[in-house]
Amino acid sequence: MAGSLVKIQSVSTTSSVATVTLTGISSAYNVYVVEFDSATPDVDDALRARVTESGTPNTTSNYSTASKQYNASAGTTSASASSGGETSWNLTMGLESTRTNNCNGVLWLYNFNNASSFSYMTSDLLGWGSTSDELKGRKGGHTFESSSSCDGIHFFLNSGNNIVSGATFTLYGLKKS
Repeated sequence: MAGSLVKIQSVSTTSSVATVTLTGISSAYNVYVVEFDSATPDVDDALRARVTESGTPNTTSNYSTASKQYNASAGTTSASASSGGETSWNLTMGLESTRTNNCNGVLWLYNFNNASSFSYMTSDLLGWGSTSDELKGRKGGHTFESSSSCDGIHFFLNSGNNIVSGATFTLYGLKKS
């Protein structure tokens, strides 16, 4: 896949911010990829996301998530699933604010610009848990259950806290073959 990704937009936090928005999704690519690293909350919290339409986050109750979490302690796992009707996607477990370079992840975005189909994505994330101070991973699938044309993705923390300085979020288009 070397050379297959085309950078669309990158945002690096140089101070604490409440939100990060990446836009630029169009019909130019069928699949988009978001990579982020060092997404650390200023207070223990969870990372969430929404689609954007015309650059504005969609806050309707059309988000569904199903995911599996993996904990470092003795290889334990815990399931997490949403029955739908949420106002955003829950991407992470509670993240610890005292760790640097806390949460890293890759999101694969599909059908975002297709107004006749639901938008969906898969996620692979790794971070430090706030309640157990242990490394945790999470894999998931996420659907935006509305046939609309989405042009980006908006990140924020569950309780309205800030993402601290040093995080980088990058949107790529995957070249069509």
